[in-house]
Amino acid sequence: MIFALVAQRATETNVALASRPWPGAESLILTPQEALERLEAGDVALGRLDVKPTLDGVDDGVSDLARLAARGVRVLNGPRTLLAAHDKLLTAREFFQAGIPHPATTIFTASDEAPPLEPPVMSQTTCMGRGPPGGSSGFRSSAPSGASQPKSFEPSNGGPAG
Repeated sequence: MIFALVAQRATETNVALASRPWPGAESLILTPQEALERLEAGDVALGRLDVKPTLDGVDDGVSDLARLAARGVRVLNGPRTLLAAHDKLLTAREFFQAGIPHPATTIFTASDEAPPLEPPVMSQTTCMGRGPPGGSSGFRSSAPSGASQPKSFEPSNGGPAG
């Protein structure tokens, strides 16, 4: 059996993950294309595709992870998971649909007047290719007064809880 970390770049984190022992498995770092060539049913692929350096989408290879799964490779962090993790608007929608408390999310463009928001506020200048290049679109998230807030967002310090 092969355990493959599937990524476009061998980052420090990816190397550390792939170097951990996986009982009964050969552990490798493969690009999505290499994974398509090497992995078979029964192998495991850990999707570690990241946001492109240009910030306009996820690294190439998302569809390759779907193809691996269709061939019987067990894919961890598959296409839906990776896209939801990297696209903050999609993250907010997934949380809402699952009933998970999450700050309200507002989409706006550079020509829009941003709505007044109460802390905590998160901001992203691009929405994974939904707007023009150069960060002229984005969104903000804010938990309305009295709303249930995730534990990781504490109004007392405006950032992740310790």
